[in-house]
Amino acid sequence: MVLLLPVVLAIAYLLAPAAGKARVESLFHPHGDTDSNRHRMVTFLTGIEMIKAHPWFGLGPEQIRQQFDSYMPADLKPKPEGFYGHLHNIYVQYAAERGIPALLVFVWLIGTILWDMFRTLRRLPPGLSDERFMLQAVVAVTIGILVGGLFEFNLGDSEVLMMYVSVVALGYAAIEHSRPHWITRQAE
Repeated sequence: MVLLLPVVLAIAYLLAPAAGKARVESLFHPHGDTDSNRHRMVTFLTGIEMIKAHPWFGLGPEQIRQQFDSYMPADLKPKPEGFYGHLHNIYVQYAAERGIPALLVFVWLIGTILWDMFRTLRRLPPGLSDERFMLQAVVAVTIGILVGGLFEFNLGDSEVLMMYVSVVALGYAAIEHSRPHWITRQAE
């Protein structure tokens, strides 16, 4: 299956619309000043400067846009075209806006969610079940959010955040629903 991955990616690239192909090509051959690679690098490095200046409490809510230029390193100027209202990375965003302790609480929360899902999966009897499906879905969605968060402030979009919170809630409902299985299994 792993050996088929490059073949699948090549087919997907060939079937992609022109805009999709251009986006993939920009990873390797940037398009100059309108290139999103440079824009994201500028937001990332500026976010690091914000964190260095305010590691404990960050800049404060909704301050990234207002204070971006004052923290942007001089060697990165001029600013490429792009949106500078957030830092396009959930980890850098939370640390720059709210401080490193807030980022650590976020990581702890996500870790707790994953721990709860995995712990319950281990306790469930083997085989297919609605509970197992939901718990695995929460793990998959969480991993997707965390990976996507490296490149976008995805939890800053209310649609993504509400979807994620809803999926996590369903996961905890599955944990609660599976408790009779634990009790039966422990009694055996």
